[in-house]
Amino acid sequence: MDFDPVVIAGAVAIGTCFIFSWLKLGKESPKKIPAEEVAQPQTSKVSGDFTIEELAAYDGNDPSKPILIGVKGRIFDMTKGADFYGPGGPYAKFAGKDATAALAKMKVDEGLCNLKDPVADLTASERDTLDEWEQKFEGKYPLVGKVVSSKSQL
Repeated sequence: MDFDPVVIAGAVAIGTCFIFSWLKLGKESPKKIPAEEVAQPQTSKVSGDFTIEELAAYDGNDPSKPILIGVKGRIFDMTKGADFYGPGGPYAKFAGKDATAALAKMKVDEGLCNLKDPVADLTASERDTLDEWEQKFEGKYPLVGKVVSSKSQL
């Protein structure tokens, strides 16, 4: 049985494109949400300004408290996403922390959380990724406060 080399080359090219497309789907950054799809503000059990130490109490381990995550100095109530951000979830390491740098770098790494200046060493691409995450959170989760270095900052 003889195979035409052009047909073989075409099949290899199509197969290669399929494999690369499939692999890339799992690594895409979040998509921007159109302004008209951004959710209306929701209420939360807590609100205000939190130090990193205070934010730690909202890591999802106390079911009477909401799950909070800091992004770019803003704190979001992620409780309705507890399957993702609560104990046992794939992003549980972000709960009760400022996850700015980790989200920008697309790494679930506690070592990238609660950095003193989380945006200082970010590339332009990482800053864009971070902006996309922030916009996604704005559309899904209530904004409840901001991260402050100390209560004297108020």
